[in-house]
Amino acid sequence: MPTFGAGLRAIARNGILLSGAMWIETAIRFGYILAITHYIGAEGYGVWAYAAAAYLLGVGLSGFGLDALIPVRLGASRQGTGRYLGATLTIRVALGALAGAGLAAYAGLVEPDPTIRIALLLAVPALVGRSLSLWVRTVFVACESPARQVRLSVAMRLAEVATGVALLWAGGGILGIMAVHALAMMTEAALGLVLMNRHVARVRLTIAASEIRPILGQGATLGVTAMLTAWLSAGPLILLRHFGPSDLATIGQFALALQVGNLLVAAVIPFYQAALPALSRSVANGDPRAHGYGLLTAGAALLLFGGAAALGFAAGPWAVTTVLGAEFALTGSLLAPGIIIGALVVLPTGFSQMLLVRGRRRATMLAAGLGCAVLILAFPQATMQWGVHGAAAALAGAWFIRSSVIMLIVTSLGPPRT
Repeated sequence: MPTFGAGLRAIARNGILLSGAMWIETAIRFGYILAITHYIGAEGYGVWAYAAAAYLLGVGLSGFGLDALIPVRLGASRQGTGRYLGATLTIRVALGALAGAGLAAYAGLVEPDPTIRIALLLAVPALVGRSLSLWVRTVFVACESPARQVRLSVAMRLAEVATGVALLWAGGGILGIMAVHALAMMTEAALGLVLMNRHVARVRLTIAASEIRPILGQGATLGVTAMLTAWLSAGPLILLRHFGPSDLATIGQFALALQVGNLLVAAVIPFYQAALPALSRSVANGDPRAHGYGLLTAGAALLLFGGAAALGFAAGPWAVTTVLGAEFALTGSLLAPGIIIGALVVLPTGFSQMLLVRGRRRATMLAAGLGCAVLILAFPQATMQWGVHGAAAALAGAWFIRSSVIMLIVTSLGPPRT
């Protein structure tokens, strides 16, 4: 029987690998953001960020909690892996197609600006590709062998950024780099599926109700939670477009500040992903030390994000205007709040994983629902009264409510019973 110590070693090994790759991807993405803002300015970046937020909302809606269900299932048992993965792939493909159709309808029926409309339509294949590539990454992480997918992901980011920067240098605009992004996402998904079939299991789409129905039952609550959390992540830019300053330059600066926090989130999330299979085994084996996992990860997150936020307050405005120019002064003033929002996103992740492996899935749905309610109620009024700083405060309040509810519920449950 695997011990808690063995689980920690697996977490460390895979977490370092995944986080190292994500740090490389984060550095690449940060450099790409600098290139985009340099060549097409705050307004152009606003189009990019708005289209990305809309399609990432679709990615979240298509997730159905599979990124949590698959590691828990494969961490506990590898029996019937091919059939199980085939059913989850069918669900992901169907929901991704549905989300893509919804994004296309939104672009055609709601968005009046022709450039943004085309950008949103180009984001549809990116949505489908991103959805599938995230599913592939989840499978490799669940099998505790993520190295192959990591190499593919880093290679694709490098190829996308090199092509995108060359296009920008040659005079290409936002629509060109959106097309490059869509092609990169679809290519990564296709190659990832090939790798998975070669090295994990041969997976085929299935419409067998006996395979799909149990996953739908298990994932219903997680699916709603994923939708609510996706709205917390992507909804603010969409709300800002309709209820706040509608000029794309302001939206771009707000998005850029949030993106710094998101990059930090992306850099640490792989540790949590790598931990989930081992955490599932430890809780199943009744190891009482697993109860401290949430506090341990929250403490580490506070140290990292607290230091980053302090640096953002002290040097953020100067650093942003020095690197990007006076045009981005608003981003500098929002940098520290963006990092604090990132901290609130990450803080309860270990606790929510404890709820997942203990079968308390409705608790995270409740927390996400309360956070969304705060966002929907507070965001328009705060934005109209205080502009983008009010928007940042409302968003921070929404994530704070979600984090607090999750941590309070786990604390009240006590250690798992043996």
